[in-house]
Amino acid sequence: MLLKLAWRNIWRNKRRTLITVATLFFAVILAVVTRSMQNGTYDSMIANVVSFYYGYLQVHHDGYWEERSLENSFAESDSLLQEIQSAPSVKTVVPRLESVALMASDSITKGGMVVGTIPSLEDEMTGIRSKITDGRLPERSEEAVLLTEGMASYLNLHTGDTLIIIGQGYHGAMAAGKFSVCGIVRFASPELNDQMVYLPLRTAQYLFSADGRLTSLSLDLDNPASMLPEKKRLQKMLGPDYEVLDWKTMMPDLVQAISADNAGGLIMIFVLYIIVAFGTLATLVMMFAERYHEFGILESIGMKKRQLALMVFIETIILSFLGALAGMIGAIPVVFYFYINPLRFTGEAAEGYRRFGFDPVLNASTDPMIFINQALIVFLIAAVLSLYPVLKMQRLKPLEAMRA
Repeated sequence: MLLKLAWRNIWRNKRRTLITVATLFFAVILAVVTRSMQNGTYDSMIANVVSFYYGYLQVHHDGYWEERSLENSFAESDSLLQEIQSAPSVKTVVPRLESVALMASDSITKGGMVVGTIPSLEDEMTGIRSKITDGRLPERSEEAVLLTEGMASYLNLHTGDTLIIIGQGYHGAMAAGKFSVCGIVRFASPELNDQMVYLPLRTAQYLFSADGRLTSLSLDLDNPASMLPEKKRLQKMLGPDYEVLDWKTMMPDLVQAISADNAGGLIMIFVLYIIVAFGTLATLVMMFAERYHEFGILESIGMKKRQLALMVFIETIILSFLGALAGMIGAIPVVFYFYINPLRFTGEAAEGYRRFGFDPVLNASTDPMIFINQALIVFLIAAVLSLYPVLKMQRLKPLEAMRA
């Protein structure tokens, strides 16, 4: 009976009902779009940085990440590569041999990072071919280098010139070689663009006297959400002789930047929740004032206060549910529009993004939990505020209410 009465009461005053539902409707849409934009930006930042070089996961010999020395390299193994690639979530595995060395051209020298890699796999994971501004990728076993734009500019080198690399190889061996520059590549990240030199893997292994050895395996994943389960699986499979690191461990600065920005976003959402709470409370106060006379009559003819309170509570819960559900459904086309048509920055703002290695795009995330969480939070706020008319009902005086 109370449920039927509550449902009929809701539609007795359509204007009040529509105002309440509209308040919650727009609140949910605004909250969902705000969080979707924020999370989408974070996903884009992570994808950009991960796809530049690191990958979502990296496999090293235990202790390598602390010292990053060739002495902590491990033996290349086809069976190991096949076992890692067999995982359904692993998209690409890029074997690398990495070491610091001195780059020289005539009388100019500069320290940098030499990366021995398989060019085709490197392109598959990082899209390095699309970043080449001059020349081409080296062939699989070619004695040629791909220079980053910053390194090439500093050494005054161009495609076809010769680069000299001098360093220390595996077990202290001398590493020295002359290589033709086959291409120039430009990275958006200044850190990478100023110091990277790419060699084919076999050429780098020969240069550093590290035949058949690797310093890392970089993994690209089909689904970033599978990163932690895949990390646990690999660590268990490889044992204590290897370490499996995710991008969060390798790039703590990015994690801190996202956390700081996320805190600011949560403050904005919290302010929105406060506005929603006051708007909803004002609607409930208006409803109680308009029906004060009605409540007095209902109690005077025998309806108990607890029944009245429960009826009003049910009405508010229904209105809250309808508003939150409508807002969640209404937010779907808005979010998908920005997902398909992301906002693009121009001018100085775009340059600022590119300077730090990020695409100047504001993406939207379509994670279903964003819609569900925001609708649920707004619903809970309204549900808690529904206690206001319930408490007021306990102090209702029938004679006073009927005179109102």
